[in-house]
Amino acid sequence: MMGAMSASRKHAQLEAEIAEALSRPIVEGGGIRPDEDLWDFALRVDVTRKTRQKRLHQALLRHPALIVVDGTGRRTLLISSGEMSNPEEGARRVTMFHEDGPVGHVTRRSVTQLAGELSRDLAPVTIRPTTEDEVMAWMSTPEYTRGAERVLEVQRLNRGDR
Repeated sequence: MMGAMSASRKHAQLEAEIAEALSRPIVEGGGIRPDEDLWDFALRVDVTRKTRQKRLHQALLRHPALIVVDGTGRRTLLISSGEMSNPEEGARRVTMFHEDGPVGHVTRRSVTQLAGELSRDLAPVTIRPTTEDEVMAWMSTPEYTRGAERVLEVQRLNRGDR
């Protein structure tokens, strides 16, 4: 019994450490510094890119819903699921939502591919898990509702449903 509690405690500690690491900002560093040569700048940019991808990969493996924030403060809700509409594109899907409505989705064969593409496109500075209540609150605002209605109208026009 003592060994099981110890393993449970270790697991809880590991999860807490991962959650803390995900919550730490990913330092962008901005442009090239006056005292920095081009090689060092390129290395710094590459380290930031890899850090973003690794943190997003770990978060996608552990949490079905995340909020990522980019360097401008724009928040994006990510909901991870399996792909059902187009399984030939891959088995994994992440749907993106801004505060003013749905954005779209990305489908890939693996979480690694999803993390690579999303970290490149969204350039997250912070990544945090979110709860079902927060997702419902996100999608219940008047701003979100208006945006979702605009998206539906464009989809209707694209299909010729008017």
